[in-house]
Order: sequence, then structure tokens, then C-alpha cells
Amino acid sequence: MQEALSKARARQITPRDMSLDIPGDTPRYWMGGDAYSTHLMNVLSLLFPPGERFFMDAVRAFRGQVTDPRLLAQVRGFLGQEALHSREHKTFNRWLNRFGIDADEIEAAIAQEIAERRAKRTPIDDLAVTCALEHFTAIMAEAWLHEGELRESAVEPLRSVWTWHAIEELDHKSVAFDVYNEVGGDYGTRRNWMLRISVAFILGVSIMHVRHMARDGLFSRPGYVARRWWAYWGPRGYFAKMIPAYLKYYRRDFHPWAEDHSALIARFERELAQTYQAA
Repeated sequence: MQEALSKARARQITPRDMSLDIPGDTPRYWMGGDAYSTHLMNVLSLLFPPGERFFMDAVRAFRGQVTDPRLLAQVRGFLGQEALHSREHKTFNRWLNRFGIDADEIEAAIAQEIAERRAKRTPIDDLAVTCALEHFTAIMAEAWLHEGELRESAVEPLRSVWTWHAIEELDHKSVAFDVYNEVGGDYGTRRNWMLRISVAFILGVSIMHVRHMARDGLFSRPGYVARRWWAYWGPRGYFAKMIPAYLKYYRRDFHPWAEDHSALIARFERELAQTYQAA
């Protein structure tokens, strides 16, 4: 764990600004014409603005107790990155309004649910929840970058926005975790909240996903839905491939930077730079 912690502390977390401008001819099913994948990504985007505000609040609550100046600098970088993510996903979510998706109403409902749950938790519990959800976002970010066929199916500029977001999720993947340990968070609380959050997160995303697909009448095509479900949830599906990385979180000696993603981050930083130079 000490080696992983040293890698984490050596990183400089700098927000990368990106201003999303979605062209008017961007297709409704922007994930290669695949409604199943598009709705799944849309649901995640709708969760991000209220979710990232929660992450920021949970980490900010303990900033005054962090004594390591390198970690304090990383907290500032984390807050800056999450603020930009929230801004860009709000832009994306407003674009969804043209398809009859009331983003403001959905985001408000999610924010209300987060507030109700927070009222029943302590600040250290909120931080443990943040650690758990940051692990989810990190392993999903890694999957996005590794699954070339899935990523390349997305149209520009949405592909680049999600790639940018994935890079930064990996960039700051240990900040909440390191703050949690710095302020005395214990293994049992961290493990227990991951168990609880896993059920709530997967169930919540799945329910929203089903609602969005039902609204488009996609369940009138059961064969299509079954094939796409299998592509994600089957034994070799996108989500199934994440299980080993997910389970590592339950190790007592787990640290996010035990898996070094420096080279992956650098590779996609170069790809993004080339994309925007060519544009």
C-alpha cells in the first residue's frame, strides 16, 4: 500500500477545461445508433451534477483536517475537476431536453434524494460513500478507455467529453480515499458502505435505464433488448469485466493507485490533444 500511496501523492491533479458545444445534427442515439447504450450513458450523465456536488461537499467537509500539503493540493485539484464535470454534464443534460427528457426535474429529484440520505448519515459516512462511488467511477472510466469498440461508437464531440471525464476520474481516483484515511476513517465503515452503495447504485441506475428505454418503446423489441443486456451483463459483458477491479476494494490493504493508470491517462491525453488539433 505504501508504494501505491507514494504514486498517488506524486501526482499533480490539474483541472482540464473543456467547453462542450453539441452540434445541432448530433443524433439522438449518439452511441453508434444504439439506443440501449445511449440511454445508459444518458442516465449516468443525469446523475453526475448532483452526485459530484455531493462528492465535493463530502471531501470539503474534512479539508481543514488534512495536514499533508500534497494531499491538500490534490483536494483543490479534485474540487476543480468535479466542478468542471458538473458544468459539462449540465450542458449535455440540457441537450437531452430536445428529446423530451426533463433534465432539471430529474437532477432536482436526485439532489433531493441525496439530501434525504445525507440527513441520516454522519460526515465520515458521507466520505465513505464518496470513496465507494469514486471507485465505481474509476473502474467505469477504465472500462471506457479500454473498450475501444464501445468508445469509438460514440459520436464527436460527445466521445471526447466522456474520454476527458474518464481521464480525470482516474486522475483523482484516490483523493477522497486518501482524505478518508488521513482523517481516521476505518476499514469496516469503508467496506460496509461499499456493500450498501453497490446495491443502491446498480439498482438506481438500472431502474432509470429501464424507464428511459420504456419511454422510447424499446421493450417492443425484446430480442434487441436481450442482446444488448447480454453485451453488458453477460459473462463476458462490459460490466462483468469490471468485477475483479470492483472486488479489490474489499481488501483491507486496498489503495486505488495499486493499479497504476499513469500510462493510460497519458495516452488518452495525447489522443484528445490530437483530436482538437485536427478539428
